[in-house]
Amino acid sequence: MSPRLAALAGACPTQFTVIGLLFSVGLFFSVFEAEFGWSRTVLSACTALAFFMMGLLAMLGGRLSDRFGPRRVLAATGLGYGLGFVLMSQVAQPWQLLLIFGTLIGAGLATHDVVTLSTVARWYEGRRGLMTAVVKVGTAAGQVAVPPLVALLIAGLD
Repeated sequence: MSPRLAALAGACPTQFTVIGLLFSVGLFFSVFEAEFGWSRTVLSACTALAFFMMGLLAMLGGRLSDRFGPRRVLAATGLGYGLGFVLMSQVAQPWQLLLIFGTLIGAGLATHDVVTLSTVARWYEGRRGLMTAVVKVGTAAGQVAVPPLVALLIAGLD
């Protein structure tokens, strides 16, 4: 597989997974409410912090990608993002959720879009618009496909 095609083939599932899981977060609200009695205000604050961190750290993610390469940056932040979701299973206090979801997952969110889109744009200079649109198809597909799968997994745990 050519490096150009590998960049494109890696960017689509990255967008699918990261954004799909992000759009599934609301499904966990009722689980946290039932388990811990936490308010939606607390849960929404965690989501808001994650989005804030995403915006705050996006430029840093882009700079790191330019310096160390997209593969290393996505690998490191992808591990952090995934670890954040694993650690959420151990959360017992609101501050833990705020720390894990708001910062660790938020930091993982900061790089996925910047790094994947800039990498694909670099490899497809003559067709940047089309190829970045192809990557964003992964985003849209993740928004549609992942939340129902997460809902099935949550229902299966009851």
